[in-house]
This record gives sequence, structure tokens and C-alpha cells, in this order.
Amino acid sequence: MGTLEMLKWFFLALILLAPVLYFISSSFRYTIKMTLYYIIVFIATHISFFFIIPFYGDVSNFKTLSRIFLFCCKIFNIKWELKGAENLKSDKPFVIVCNHQSSLDFLGMAQFWPERCVSMAKSSLKYLGIISIVANACGTVFIERFNKDKAMETMGKVADRIKREQIKIWIFPEGTRHHEIGMLPFKKGAFHLAVQGQIPIVPVVFSAYSFFYSKPEKKFLSKGYVLAEALKPISTEGLTSDDVTDLSVKTRETMLTVYEKLSIEAAKRYESGNY
Repeated sequence: MGTLEMLKWFFLALILLAPVLYFISSSFRYTIKMTLYYIIVFIATHISFFFIIPFYGDVSNFKTLSRIFLFCCKIFNIKWELKGAENLKSDKPFVIVCNHQSSLDFLGMAQFWPERCVSMAKSSLKYLGIISIVANACGTVFIERFNKDKAMETMGKVADRIKREQIKIWIFPEGTRHHEIGMLPFKKGAFHLAVQGQIPIVPVVFSAYSFFYSKPEKKFLSKGYVLAEALKPISTEGLTSDDVTDLSVKTRETMLTVYEKLSIEAAKRYESGNY
């Protein structure tokens, strides 16, 4: 049997086995669903390109992008619910700080994205082809996470822009995704930004995904539910750089308390089917 013949039979066997593996192996099911998720995100990003490029740099492009991503929630049967929605509806600028558990967070962002809001992303995303073009078209702020001087310089410029253009900015202060229960220590960039601009902070907390999704456990169930809450704005008026550490620690403690409460409530609703 030649190599081509062997490959043909191998792929035929794989195609026949795939449905069986999908039902009996949670790891295989997780891999398939996450692969599908990233393919859909990739396609959605390319589709959004044609809608937002004519309005390059307009912060309203993020709202357009979020609408395109909303159908992902329907495909993966994930329901999102938000408490305190009124705290995201101010016309004044503020800094949103949110816990970061997974790339699925982007679905929550799409659900709750405020008007005239941009996001902050690591500078490496500037080199991802059309994704970077779309991000730039939406007014994304890129930051050098490992260069403190450049990061602080960027924060000063962003603070001026936020006040000048009356926009909001969404930041994940953990700096990276945390796939375990709880939250990583917060980096201080978002809080320096808020203090420099004397801009309020609005914490947004997503409940734990662990009862329907877990990367360490390779679990992604057929339906999901996330309970989120936008907390009341935290004033930074009169604060200085000396207050940043205390501000970040207290904000994280508050968010952790809310996270634990939301996670318990979300898990109970999920198990009962009452959501």
C-alpha cells in the first residue's frame, strides 16, 4: 500500500471516528469547539473589516464589531446577564477594569460594550495582519507591557485622549488570562491611567466559567451561563500616583468579593436551569 493510499484510509478513519470521539471524549469535544470558536472569530473579524474600514479610527467601530460577534453566543449557546447596567451608560469618560478568564471574555464584552468605548491591548497584537488593521480602525490602544517607561508615556497620552474625546476604555488589569478560580494580582497601568486623568473607574466582574468551560480540564459543555455585574464608579478625584497601589489592591478585593458571590449564584442558576 502506497503512502497516498495510507493517508486516504487514515483520513477516512478519522472522519468516521470523529463523531464518536466528540460524544465520548470531553477533551476532543473541547478541542473541536475551541477550534470552531477561533475560526468564527477569524471570519467575523474579516467580515467586520468591510463595515468599519470606511470609518477608520472612529470609536463607534467597536460597537459595530461587537454586534458582529454577538452571533457567537448563539452558536455556542452561552447566555450572559448583566447587573448594574446603568453604571456603563454614563456620557462621561471612565476606565473599565474587568477580570480576564478566557478568550470567551470577548463574547461578554460584545454583550455589554458601552457607547464610545475602546479597548487596551498588548503591543504584539499590532503584528497580526488584518486583526491589527481592524483593531487600529476601532481606536484600540496598544501598550508595551514589558517597557515601563513607554507604558507610562502611553498612559499619559491615553488619559489626555480619553478626556479630550470623552471616551471610555476597557482594560484587563490582570494582564493575561487566568484559567483558574479567582483573579491574578492586578497590574497598575489602568489605575495610573485613571489617576492621571482623574477619571472614574468602573469595575466589571464576570462570574466563573468553570461549571461549563475550563481550559485546564478541557471542558466545554453544550450550554453556558455567565452572570456579570458593573459596579458603581470609583472616584479618583484628588488621588495621586502615591495612591495607585492602594487603589488597585482595594479594587481587586472588591471585585473578588463580587466574583465569588456572582459565581455561586450563576452556578446555582445553571444547575437548576433557571436562567
